[in-house]
Amino acid sequence: MLVAAPKVVAIDLPGFLMETLPAITAVGALAGIDWTADPLEAEQEPAALGGHLREELARDFAAVATRTRMVWMLVDGNGITGIRTPEGQRVTPVWGDRFLADAAVAAIGDRSLTAVRKPLLELTNRYLLSSEGVKAELAPGYIHAPGAVTMSPWALKALLNGAPRTQARIAVVSG
Repeated sequence: MLVAAPKVVAIDLPGFLMETLPAITAVGALAGIDWTADPLEAEQEPAALGGHLREELARDFAAVATRTRMVWMLVDGNGITGIRTPEGQRVTPVWGDRFLADAAVAAIGDRSLTAVRKPLLELTNRYLLSSEGVKAELAPGYIHAPGAVTMSPWALKALLNGAPRTQARIAVVSG
């Protein structure tokens, strides 16, 4: 059904992934990225669109991190830390920009967590080689909503070096 007087509203990406896509799913609708007068629109399941956007966030993380040589990571009283996704998976989120980091911290709602800017070399040469980092599932460009893209430390290093991300996957709970 077409709306007689559509209104365009700006939605930030965290809000779109956390609120809008789940609302679209709840009503059984499809999501599209290109609204044109043409009858061909790229409509897909909201979860698929969310997955594509998250993959772009991971690629954007790599581009920003390699350009600035800095990353944003979560810390608590014990240092760099991970969190549980809404599905319960343990991940270590990393971001290229402060906006996404701060939005995720706010969505997580744990006052003991802080997003801190760190040199990229601390991530790659210290954390990823530590006993905790070697086993970590990393979530580049993480947004605290279902469907996080996660990867191993080696896959993240490959992403940062420009290699294709063959080990990325979307974390989903079925049932």
